[in-house]
Amino acid sequence: MKKNICIMVILILAIFKTSAQEFINKAELQKYLDKNSQSLDQIEGIYSLNVKGTWTLNGELIHQYSEAVKSEWGVKRIDKTTFAVYDLGNNRKEESGFSAKFEKTSIDGVYTYICKFINPYWEARANVILTDGKILEYGYYRSVISIQNELKERYIPGTKCYWDFTWLKTYPINSKNDNTSKSTWEGNGSGFFIDGNGYIATNYHVIDGASEIEVDFIKDNQKQSCKAKIISSDKQNDLAIIKIEDDKFKPYIKLPYSFKSTISDVGSNVFALGYPMALTVMGEEVKFTDGKISSKTGFQGDITTYQISVPVQPGNSGGPLFDYDGNIIGIVNAKIMAADNVSYAIKLTYLKNLIDVIPDKLILPSDISISQKTLTEKIKVLSNYVVLIKTR
Repeated sequence: MKKNICIMVILILAIFKTSAQEFINKAELQKYLDKNSQSLDQIEGIYSLNVKGTWTLNGELIHQYSEAVKSEWGVKRIDKTTFAVYDLGNNRKEESGFSAKFEKTSIDGVYTYICKFINPYWEARANVILTDGKILEYGYYRSVISIQNELKERYIPGTKCYWDFTWLKTYPINSKNDNTSKSTWEGNGSGFFIDGNGYIATNYHVIDGASEIEVDFIKDNQKQSCKAKIISSDKQNDLAIIKIEDDKFKPYIKLPYSFKSTISDVGSNVFALGYPMALTVMGEEVKFTDGKISSKTGFQGDITTYQISVPVQPGNSGGPLFDYDGNIIGIVNAKIMAADNVSYAIKLTYLKNLIDVIPDKLILPSDISISQKTLTEKIKVLSNYVVLIKTR
């Protein structure tokens, strides 16, 4: 089956060699962009494209790949709310089987992507997030008919393919209209306090490559923003510890929750708190989602993680996973985009291992009094100790 899927990957790339709507070449589009530089919509420009594919069979992952397609795509206004997509690497002017466009929504920085394929005919739609006027991200499932048409006799009922697309703007380089984001922060994730003196746990991939880190949180009913630095990290287990280094930060006397290192059972009720897509469309307010522990092992049997049914999004990474007694049992770190509510959380034991090797001795939270509160009361209290991590 894996051999067949590799063949699929090669065939997928051929789809992106088609032209889109009326022909326009790169030089013509650059001329248009230069001429209208003061009035361009933030989505207009020239982009390089990266495609990630996830193949599943009856819900089970069978193959994933990331393929940098060596092509350039242009986006140009058609009317007040619509923008055409052009394949700049295709010099054929004749009509082909693919067309696409972006349409504005009522939310700044969010568009709807609509594309059509002719042979076989199918349409796809997706909500698109434009970050900093430079990065377009979206994804969608391929139609069953397109998969059947491609695989032919190799097709197995239940086969699905999900495409994740990332477009990186390459022109204009110094766009004057790239103000989608409220700030110049390049990424965000979540974290939580593990010591009252400003030590915070998160994922390694949240702070990887960051030259500057800032954390936002609520303290004394006021939003605070403080600078932080990396103390220690564990790339293999996707964990990191950062510390607030800011004179305006006042330490906590205690943290009103506890760590639970013993393994939780399958079927246990759990919930996550975090900041999904906080810098783009979902806002800088902590979000609650809940579910159950689906398995004591994660992706491909990984013993370091739980599989959970808690819905998470980009930006939830590094946030705490609680049981219903208010104990932290894990750290959210991943999801399978092509599957419904299949997420993963690193078991707390591995965070404690990282804590044990840092030079400073931390006073870990051990308050169990929150277990007596209602779920609503727990969320109100715990949300104040979950932080938004911003990086650049």
